[in-house]
Amino acid sequence: MVLLAGCDGGPNDPPPDRPDPPETDNAAPTADLTLDTSEVEIGTEVALDGSGSSDPDGDDLTYSWRLAAAPSGSDASLADEAGITADFTPDATGDYVVELEVSDGEENDTDDGSLEAVQAVVEITENISSDRTLTSDETYRFPNSTPIIVRETVTLTIESGTELRFAKDAGLNVSGTIRAEGTAEDSITMTATRGNRQPGWWRGVEVGQGSNVLDHVQIRYAGADRQGGKRASSVLQSSVSKHALRLTNSTIEVGKGCGLAIEGRKATLQTFSGNEFRELEKPPVCIPFAKVGFFKSGVSYVEHRGTVQGTTAMTLRFRDEQMKDVLKSLVLQDLGGGRVGTINYPSQDPLSRTLEGFQVDLSEPGGLGRLSNQLRGAAVTLATGDTTAGGTIVSADPQDGPNGATQWHLTLYREGGLQSVALDHVQHLRFEDPALQAEMRKALDAVARARNQDENAVRLRFSGQGTRRVRAGYVVEAPVWKTSYRLLLPDANEGQGQMQGWAIVENQTDADWEAVDLTLVSGRPVSFVQDLYTPTYVDRPVVAPTAGEPLPPKQYREGISSDTATAATQGDGDFDASLDRSRRVETSQSAPKARAAQAESAPQMDPSQGITATATTAEAGAFFQYTVDDVSLPRRRSAMLPIVTEPLQVERISLYDPDVHPTHPLHGARLTNTTGQHLAAGPMSVFDAGSYAGDARMGDTPPGDTRFVTYALNQNVQVDAGGGRTEEMVQTGTIVEGVLTMTRKRVASQTYTIENEGETAASLIIEHPRRSGWTLAAPSDVEERTASVYRLRTTVSAGETGELAVEETKMLTRRHQLFGTDRDQLLSYARTGALPNDVQDALEKAADLQQKVSRTKNQLSQARRDLDRLRSEQSRIRENMKAVEQSSDYYQRLLDKLSSTEDQIESLNERIATLEEERGERSDRLGRYLQDLTID
Repeated sequence: MVLLAGCDGGPNDPPPDRPDPPETDNAAPTADLTLDTSEVEIGTEVALDGSGSSDPDGDDLTYSWRLAAAPSGSDASLADEAGITADFTPDATGDYVVELEVSDGEENDTDDGSLEAVQAVVEITENISSDRTLTSDETYRFPNSTPIIVRETVTLTIESGTELRFAKDAGLNVSGTIRAEGTAEDSITMTATRGNRQPGWWRGVEVGQGSNVLDHVQIRYAGADRQGGKRASSVLQSSVSKHALRLTNSTIEVGKGCGLAIEGRKATLQTFSGNEFRELEKPPVCIPFAKVGFFKSGVSYVEHRGTVQGTTAMTLRFRDEQMKDVLKSLVLQDLGGGRVGTINYPSQDPLSRTLEGFQVDLSEPGGLGRLSNQLRGAAVTLATGDTTAGGTIVSADPQDGPNGATQWHLTLYREGGLQSVALDHVQHLRFEDPALQAEMRKALDAVARARNQDENAVRLRFSGQGTRRVRAGYVVEAPVWKTSYRLLLPDANEGQGQMQGWAIVENQTDADWEAVDLTLVSGRPVSFVQDLYTPTYVDRPVVAPTAGEPLPPKQYREGISSDTATAATQGDGDFDASLDRSRRVETSQSAPKARAAQAESAPQMDPSQGITATATTAEAGAFFQYTVDDVSLPRRRSAMLPIVTEPLQVERISLYDPDVHPTHPLHGARLTNTTGQHLAAGPMSVFDAGSYAGDARMGDTPPGDTRFVTYALNQNVQVDAGGGRTEEMVQTGTIVEGVLTMTRKRVASQTYTIENEGETAASLIIEHPRRSGWTLAAPSDVEERTASVYRLRTTVSAGETGELAVEETKMLTRRHQLFGTDRDQLLSYARTGALPNDVQDALEKAADLQQKVSRTKNQLSQARRDLDRLRSEQSRIRENMKAVEQSSDYYQRLLDKLSSTEDQIESLNERIATLEEERGERSDRLGRYLQDLTID
């Protein structure tokens, strides 16, 4: 027996509408029918219990039971329809609804409950390991929270009319074969357990290797998230090998994910026709990834390939920020002779502009006061505590409240007058106009849609006949693919090492990659963002900032050899020797003994063994690319793929860069790319004698090019860069039209002192700064030049100290205008020993002429000072004469003195005139001399 206790309906059913009680002193009773189960087998007696019903006044209740609904063909009836309890026995499959009415003599109340009667229920709790057939005589329940697996080589047959019910997160994973073949009159049903029917309740059906058939199958409430990051869908076709699925005449509805998801670029649909997809949160058919290409400019090219039947539409979903790139780059192809139709996608107006079209403007934040002012004239009902008030909004006004706070008051027109209500006390406001309610709902939906970044469905329409393959490709933003290397150094200072390269890629999409063709392109195509999605005219490129990197480890730029470079040739044979041989490297004096002890105790690790590159290489226009086939990577996961395993030419060196370390050089190597492949920039781990030796960075290296890498501090070698000194000397001089041009030579010298305390000779590359305008005079041999440094090579024997002298020169040209230059400066120029004799003689003559001009100027200046003194004395005498009697002796003496001063002034004026004439003649003579003076 199944007990059906009083309840308020099913667990997912809404409470029934109850009419408002009439105004009376008698309180209405409450009917209570609680449902403890929602599913029973046919022939099981169901007990009904209404004892939970009650009356607030304590009145006696009467009970009335009624079978409100029953499946077609059922003869079931209730026993004891007037008791507190009742019972009935379902006799047909389907839904039953029981209704209970209770009354206190004046008022009554009703409640109902429902259940479903099913055939005999069989629970499937273990994986299916042998062929099995599910028949329509029984209902099958999958109670586990994990999928049931149909093992490989096993066939699961499902007859028409059979029903399968799945608990939360249950599902069916078919590694073998499923043959679910219903009919139009008697289809197969796969659904959620009773009372739990909501999208995504169970995971759905996943098929793989076999030739699977789903015909006349109804699949409902599926699409829960799958394990391993696989795409959520009602039906998932997942496999890395070629297989086919026949999906016909089936209905997939009320699902959380896609209706049908195909993962695996080799997967095909043998037949796909007559299917319906309804009420799905994701596209009906999710097209699988077939090709993904990564570029160094922060974008990827994605290509989907799928199968269509007749004229149909497929949907791809993108976030808002992806739509800008998709609309700029989307390309489609119908490979079966069909035609690509219109591409539809939702418009994306700015939210503020969208909200302007509604009666209720929610574009700006604000409370009930601001919103109420927009709704003046609207009929509303307010609830404040235990009271309600209805009326028409007149206005909402702010008023000063306690402590300086602002309080809003709503003015309503009601019952022929106005009433003010404090909005702080309003708990509920209801619009009486259904149209206004709908406008508010639409405005809120618009705000919610603007917040959702995953709702942009792009519908691709294909028109044609029969089953055809189609392709869709587009460019979207993606993480930059990265490379890392492992460099295995050779035994000797120069020889073949081993390069091992790995590509690091991230699948940041919302879907898994199953056997996709992955392409990694080394080039940086021009890529920008232009907003073609938002209908505005504010369009501009978006350029990401370049991330700065710390100095160590240093990446060395490509250098230009001082001599004509000879391309390095690749050595004969493959690098397959073990790395457990004895090797010597410049690390420390105790390193050789330590390595010998290590070699005796255990074989050394060989990182090159067992690694084979999976990538093929090719030129891609102006770029270089690696291609890796059949890559499978779950969404939101990353992977490392081996792309290079080749020998290359290596020379051990030490490299001194004072910007990295002021006294010690770095252990390093000069690499010649003899792999025949383009090596993209990336970090590098260096191994020496089977052990980790350090990290390095390598820039982009085309085939045949060389690069320096450094990986550890060489403490056996010390370098003293010295302070350096600079001298300057005149080289020569010329005079052209009175302008002296002197050429000076500035010489800068610096001596590097190298002390090698190691047990082997040190081959050292010194990076000496390269300065604009300076020329390297010594040493004459330069290993390489870059835009910023000279790379100079020297070798210092073990236990010895050596020097490397560097000298740079810079020629300076200075011009001096001789006319107007004083005698001392002219003589200083003339006494510069490096000037030619004729230039010195000319400068001495110019100095003599300049001396005469200067002497005349000095005399003229003295005469003018004397003249000024006499005139001042003359003025004093005249003032004194005004104050003295003309008949006095003192007046006569002043008069005589005034006469003498006048004579002296007249004589000076004549001398000044003579000196001015003399100065002009001598200046003209100097000017004519210098103007015509030219000595090359």
